Amino acid sequence: MSKSRKLVLTPIATLALLALIIFELLLFFNQGNKMTFQTLNLLVILGHLIGLACLYSTTQLKQLLSNRLIMAGIIGMGIGMIMKIMHLPFGAYTLLIAAIYLIGASIYYFTRYSSKNTANYLKIIWLPLFLMAIIFKMNHFPGAHKILFTASVVIWLIVIHYCYSGMNKR
Repeated sequence: MSKSRKLVLTPIATLALLALIIFELLLFFNQGNKMTFQTLNLLVILGHLIGLACLYSTTQLKQLLSNRLIMAGIIGMGIGMIMKIMHLPFGAYTLLIAAIYLIGASIYYFTRYSSKNTANYLKIIWLPLFLMAIIFKMNHFPGAHKILFTASVVIWLIVIHYCYSGMNKR
C-alpha cells in the first residue's frame, strides 16, 4: 500500500475505532428502545467486519491457510459450530476443543513463521480473545459481549498500528 493511501486510511481507522467504542457504550447503556438497540448492534457488527477485513489484508492469507495445523483448527471450528447450531450431542465440546487447538496452532504459526513485529504480536492477543468470544456466544455464557468488545479494540489497534507504521517508513 502506498504512503499516500495510508495517510488517508490512518484518520479513518482512528475515527472508526472511536465510533466503535461509542456505539459499544451506547449499546451497553441502552435500556428500552428495540430499534435503537438493533441499529447500534448492526453498526457494531459492521465495525467488527471492517476490522476483520483490514486484518486479513495485513496477513499473508495464502501462506496462513497452507499451514495444515491451522486448516485443521478451522475445519474443527466449522464442524463444532454446525454441531452446536444443530443441537447435536458434544457440539459444545467439539467447538471448545477445536478453538483451543486453533489458538495453539495460530500462536505457533505467528511466533515461528511470520515476522516479529508489533502487529503480529497484537494478532496473537486478538485471536484467543475473538475465539473465546465465539465460544462464549455459542454456549450462552455471560460476558461474551465484553470479551468481543475487547477483541474489537485490539483488532482496531492492529489496524491503526499498521496505518501509522507505513507513514513512518521513507
